[in-house]
Amino acid sequence: MDPTPERTAMSGDGRIRRRKRLAATSFALSVVLGTAAAAYFLSRGEPATAALVAVVLALAGWWEYRRKLADLRDQLRSEAE
Repeated sequence: MDPTPERTAMSGDGRIRRRKRLAATSFALSVVLGTAAAAYFLSRGEPATAALVAVVLALAGWWEYRRKLADLRDQLRSEAE
């Protein structure tokens, strides 16, 4: 069966949504991991280490999130050309 243009467009939209959701999920996982690491270090009485680890993990997650979205945008631009 030959895919219609509507189905092809819908599958592309689904792919985009999936990749955006994956990027957001990985960012949320980084924040959760940073919170857990902060809680661990706070329980050991090391607030400076807790803050540093939480900030580093959150920034790394944010950086990765932006990179994934930029990769997706670049891929869509190249497909449009």
